[in-house]
Amino acid sequence: VVVSSSFVAALVFGSLVALAMGALYVLAPQKLFGSLDRLYIGLLLASLPLTFVAQFLQNVLVARDALISYNVIDLALRTFQLLGFVVALVLLSGGTSTAIVILLGISAAGGVVYAATVRRSIPFGFHVELRLFRQMLQYGMRTYLASMLSFLLIRLNMLLISPTLGDHAAGLFSVNLQFLDLAAILPTTLGVILFPRVARNEQDAGDLTAKVFRFTVASVGLFCLTLALAAKPILVLMFGEPFAESSRALQLLTPGIFALALVSILNNDLAGRGLPRSVLWALVAGVASSSAIQFTFLGTFGIEAASVGTSTGALVTAGVLLIIVRKYWKAPWRQLWILSLADLRTLSPRNLLSH
Repeated sequence: VVVSSSFVAALVFGSLVALAMGALYVLAPQKLFGSLDRLYIGLLLASLPLTFVAQFLQNVLVARDALISYNVIDLALRTFQLLGFVVALVLLSGGTSTAIVILLGISAAGGVVYAATVRRSIPFGFHVELRLFRQMLQYGMRTYLASMLSFLLIRLNMLLISPTLGDHAAGLFSVNLQFLDLAAILPTTLGVILFPRVARNEQDAGDLTAKVFRFTVASVGLFCLTLALAAKPILVLMFGEPFAESSRALQLLTPGIFALALVSILNNDLAGRGLPRSVLWALVAGVASSSAIQFTFLGTFGIEAASVGTSTGALVTAGVLLIIVRKYWKAPWRQLWILSLADLRTLSPRNLLSH
């Protein structure tokens, strides 16, 4: 019933978004879509329902711990997309229209592939249980709000820097954010594995989350320490001498990079427990503190103020989430920060994929 509801919801929401975009195109084509060809718009709208199906059913595979199937399909789709680009654009000298057709075609094909894969283990159709659908919608709205607040926590800086300090400052700071995105890969991947296990067994999942938390503390902590100590040579080596002037901002951003990695782990644990409203308040507190600092000091102290604001917001959010999640964990406070050999054995790829 859950999978059927997800499937129908994906088709319905995808179709509604397509209809809304189609209406906007009819009402104000030039203002909203510029000179985009009708063919591109039509292909985009036609592919949206299946694209939504792919996104929804990906989560079903994750929830069932079918991570091998999830990754194989994802890798295959990306590979076919890349091969399509190489053949069409390089070998056949195709243009932009060819690239768009390939991109949208692979996106829609993903919906068919995910649906066929899930259907092999869970037969589903068009049956919807309204009570369950309402519960899913309520949870989805909380998740959407949490995602929006998380985005503001990470990217509010860029929204403020460009109009306040100009494009040059925005370019300098955007390089620093590349390190934030790089550090987020590990906790995001671990979070995908953690979420379904917490959802299936809330009572005993605290120990696993604590191990993931300690591993994140050690690995991302080492990454951030390296950045803090060698920000300037790293920036010069990777991006060139002109970006050396953003090294101080990068150093000030490292506490935020560390805290945001912890926020990712804590959010996934709490999402598996139904995403209590207190998570939203934690994110609101983080965004509010970050906004206050950046609005007040950005014009005076430049991108360094953006780093301080982002780091402060991330630390506030991580601190509040830690207080919320502590009641589910058995480990003492001091043990949350020290990685052990047992943690490494538990978190080995073989162990994670075999459970």
